[in-house]
Amino acid sequence: MRMMAAGCKGLPRFHWPCDERQECSIADWARPCLPKGRCACYTGATVRPRFVECSGGRHCCGSGGRYHDVMGCGAEGDDERNNVSYGFHVDAVRCIGCRACVDACCAQCRVPDELSCRTVTSYEGGVWEEAPDGTCSLTLFAYFISVSCLHCARPACMAVCTEEALRKQPGTGLMRVVSALCIGCGDCAQACPYGVVKIDPRHGVAVICDACAAVIEAGRQPVCVEACPEDALHFGEIGDLQASYGELASIPPLPPADATYPSLVLTAPPALLSALR
Repeated sequence: MRMMAAGCKGLPRFHWPCDERQECSIADWARPCLPKGRCACYTGATVRPRFVECSGGRHCCGSGGRYHDVMGCGAEGDDERNNVSYGFHVDAVRCIGCRACVDACCAQCRVPDELSCRTVTSYEGGVWEEAPDGTCSLTLFAYFISVSCLHCARPACMAVCTEEALRKQPGTGLMRVVSALCIGCGDCAQACPYGVVKIDPRHGVAVICDACAAVIEAGRQPVCVEACPEDALHFGEIGDLQASYGELASIPPLPPADATYPSLVLTAPPALLSALR
């Protein structure tokens, strides 16, 4: 079955016998650099790829080294998750990694780049498929993910806060920091599996995305959503986002969704979804 790369245009497909997989760097993606067009890897360094058995005789590999269960965003009927009302949709197919969302966040919050509530990360990988004649075909994919606080139903940051300085807003489920209570200990930043809680050394308090509370109260969208030139970010009631975009809540390199039940919906590259089936 032919599988096309998604999330990064122009990536070639290579075919060669399974026992002749070669070593090369990520720079080799865009050209058939080795004899007979053999090229084999995508981890950002010259290392041998790591393979994981997938269904249907396929093998998956990527910069994370493995895939975890990413389909679905929470246990069916989970009361804690159902209390989460608002969240984000992130389209990893449309995102181009321009960081307009990060710049808008910094301007709105008046913080330097390293304290931005939103970050953009990238991921690359590939899918092997073995044909009946013993040859393997490889499909490569690469994509960007824009991530901020995911306003989880079971926030790890809030669970470890000894001062009760992190709270969820009633009715929306959005996180906020009570600055007067925060002692800047950093436990919340260490506990967050997404790495999106920061500690502002200037004021000794935690910095966390509140989805631009003042902006949305004025009837607008969060500034990161408004700034995205590719329409890759959306904000709204999580049920509406799921109805429009599905219920996928984790793809590599994000942690499994059932750890904290993030208020997140993702659109993933088709090649990645094919690898996970």
